[in-house]
Amino acid sequence: MILMSLVSQIVVHIYIDKPAGNPDATIGAFTTNVLRPDVNIAMGGIEGKHGFSVTIPNKFYDGNLHPVYAYGIDLNDPSSNSNKELLGSPKEFEFVN
Repeated sequence: MILMSLVSQIVVHIYIDKPAGNPDATIGAFTTNVLRPDVNIAMGGIEGKHGFSVTIPNKFYDGNLHPVYAYGIDLNDPSSNSNKELLGSPKEFEFVN
């Protein structure tokens, strides 16, 4: 369960334009490796690196709004039933150069 990993890094999957499970969704897998004290405080004072940075592919820099979906991945659950959409997801972004 993801909540059992609150002191360690987790894997986050990012989908642009479509939610998880849609074959047309753009996906990237990222490890949380950025210190985010605000996230740690919001989660009740946990420790560890729970932020992440993502490079957006150029094809999305088109001036249109794109919903971005983020999911916390439980690597201990091969069924994927424990994977959870992160708070605030989806969120729309307009990517411009």
